[in-house]
Amino acid sequence: MMNTEINENLRTENNLLRQAIEELEILQDIARSIGATLDSNRVIHIIVKKAIGAIKAEQGTLSLIGEEEGLSTKTIVRTRLDYADSEDLHVDPMIREWMDIHRKPLILNTIDNQSQIRGLKYTKKVRNLLCAPLLVKNTLIGVIVLFNKKNETSFVENDLRMLSIIASQSAQLLENARLYEEEMRLNNELKQYAEDLEIKVEIRTKELREKNDELQLAMSDLMLRQQQLIHSEKMASMARFTTGVAHEISNPLNFIKNFAVLTKEMLLELENELSDQQKMNMHTILDNISKIEHYSERADNIVKSMIAQSRSDAGEKQHVDINALLEESINITSRWMEVSGVYGNIEIIRKYDMELPRIEAYPRELCRALVNLLSNAMYAVSLSDSATAERSRSPVIWVTTLRKNDNIRVNIKDNGPGIPEEVIHKIFEPFFTTKPTGTGAGLGLSVAYDIIVEQHRGYIEVKNHEDCGVECVISLNVV
Repeated sequence: MMNTEINENLRTENNLLRQAIEELEILQDIARSIGATLDSNRVIHIIVKKAIGAIKAEQGTLSLIGEEEGLSTKTIVRTRLDYADSEDLHVDPMIREWMDIHRKPLILNTIDNQSQIRGLKYTKKVRNLLCAPLLVKNTLIGVIVLFNKKNETSFVENDLRMLSIIASQSAQLLENARLYEEEMRLNNELKQYAEDLEIKVEIRTKELREKNDELQLAMSDLMLRQQQLIHSEKMASMARFTTGVAHEISNPLNFIKNFAVLTKEMLLELENELSDQQKMNMHTILDNISKIEHYSERADNIVKSMIAQSRSDAGEKQHVDINALLEESINITSRWMEVSGVYGNIEIIRKYDMELPRIEAYPRELCRALVNLLSNAMYAVSLSDSATAERSRSPVIWVTTLRKNDNIRVNIKDNGPGIPEEVIHKIFEPFFTTKPTGTGAGLGLSVAYDIIVEQHRGYIEVKNHEDCGVECVISLNVV
């Protein structure tokens, strides 16, 4: 009797141990199947499929409670025991309500209107039902339900215990998957926000850069207009000043010239009445009167040059072909020099860049500056080095145009005697000249400087060339 009781206890213990091992193997199988995936749909599908296999049910479903406290069916799994023409069964809201109240698994065998849960919609469609809550920290997050619709085998307490264990472990797995998906969603939102913010910052930076460029352009334009206004006012003031000076000087000059002519005529009328000694004195006086006429004319030319420099009527800016304008300036200067009869035969060597773009300039004023520079070069090469010997080389002027970055360069080089280094820094000053007295007013280079630098925002440099002569470099902005 005693041995029989012991054997019975051992069998019971073995059954419990075998049952525990089976449960552990099922849980390990679920864990292996899920692996490293944190996709909630895949996790749910594996859980329902393993639960159906372990309990040998026909159909199963797992529904999670959404944000609005409603059930949301995530997956329905059938087995080969289920009939192909049977309809899918979802979790009845009454089951969810019962689970929310009782928080424990439930078996419903031979479902009818007398079941523990009244009002189930599928009492005639399901023979047996087994369900368990999914709890995380005593909070209901979902329900897992297994059905037998055709199988007459009832669910037993071991099935209930097995589903309860599976539900307990699955709840945490599903919570981990939910937290992972929430983290991924937040990360994606954060990444999208960062990308959107970066795009907005880039757009705003571009807008600010464009605004800054516009402001810089407006500031440059304002400064240019201010300088032009200052230059125009300066030229207008100089025009008023020189006009006044010309008026004040012209009247005495006219009197001097007229009285000189009148005096000369009177002396010539008295020549026959004078003695030889008196005639000699008279010729001396006539020579002096001729000098007075000459220097009066010289003073008058200086006044006229001052008036010409002060003129501010430059016309309108135009798109100018610098090569054509330079050629026109050479022709004007050559004809002028030919008529003056002062300069000999001068060779002009041209080297033009025919691909140059047009520049925006005042053509009349720029031509005036080029004529002044070319006339200085022609004057320099026409000189003979009388202090040493006759010039051993023919007079030559090289005129070159080329483009350098965003500028057009004009080089005018001659093989004249050059400019003394001690005075070369003064050549752009008004009234400064290296020509002998009576042959220049000293305004040509000053006028050229004002036109090129002040009026056209360009650059001009005059320097002695290392071989011989002077090289003038002009730089003007491309349109």
